Amino acid sequence: MEHKASGQWEALPMGHRPPHGGHRQEICWDYQMRPHLIACILLCCASTIASATDIPIKEGMPFLSARKALLKHGWKPSVSKEMQPVGTAIELQNMGIIEIERCSQGVQYCELHYKKNKQCLGVTTTGEEVADLIIDAWDFRCP
Repeated sequence: MEHKASGQWEALPMGHRPPHGGHRQEICWDYQMRPHLIACILLCCASTIASATDIPIKEGMPFLSARKALLKHGWKPSVSKEMQPVGTAIELQNMGIIEIERCSQGVQYCELHYKKNKQCLGVTTTGEEVADLIIDAWDFRCP
């Protein structure tokens, strides 16, 4: 913080206000805008945390249980673009699971997508058979 003395701006110790009429616009911004800036930061963090806590799944959770929990919490399967299903994806599609983005062959993993309001949720699973699929990871990116 600074105050005007003998035509020069001098530093004031932290927490001290300049004398009346001796403050500059930056100081006004500091005192008036700081609460707004802090509120904005907290709101951004809270919405991210709210998104994260609204996800009823955990790493290592069986996929079919996780899917059921997601649907119960309002997440809807996001129909992906056309793909040629292979391996586990064929089995999943035959069970009516339409949110498959892709499933790999060899080291088995599948990527599935859900939407809730305007949020996206991508879920990655690992496992050889549908009954063995477990949640590996998830993110909030839209495909």
